[in-house]
Amino acid sequence: MQPGSCVSPLAFRRRHPTAVAVLALAATTVALGAGIAALVALFNAAVRSSPRALAWIFALSLVSNAIYPLLYPDADIGGYWGHNVDWTTAAMDYQLERTNTIAGTPAPQWVPVVPTPRITDSRLRVTNNIGPDSPRFYRLRKP
Repeated sequence: MQPGSCVSPLAFRRRHPTAVAVLALAATTVALGAGIAALVALFNAAVRSSPRALAWIFALSLVSNAIYPLLYPDADIGGYWGHNVDWTTAAMDYQLERTNTIAGTPAPQWVPVVPTPRITDSRLRVTNNIGPDSPRFYRLRKP
C-alpha cells in the first residue's frame, strides 16, 4: 500500500462533503446496509456544507427513504416503517391478534390484526405501524 493512500478518501470527504453525502444516500436507496456510511457522510456534510446544500441533501434523504420500501416491499426493515410479526406457515389456520395491554383489570381486549398476513420466505408476515408511545402485544389464536 502506498504511503498516504488511506488519507486520500479522507481528503475527498473533507473537500466534497455534499457529493459524498449524495452518493451515500443514493446507495441507501438500493442497499439498506449502506446506512452507516450515509450516517457518517451526513454528519460530515452537516459540519462542512452550506445550509442550501443541506436542504437539498435533506430532500434527497426523504426521497430515498420513500423509494426503498417501494423497491423492496417484502424487506424486513422494521424501525420507523413498522414492526414485522411473522410465524411459521404451519399455523395457517391461526388468527393474529393484538392488544395494547396485557396486565390489570379489565381483561385485555384482543383485536384481529390487519392487513391479512402475506407469505414471505415460507413464513406468514404482517407489518404493523407502531407509534412511539403505543406498546403492542400479539398472540396467535385458533378461531
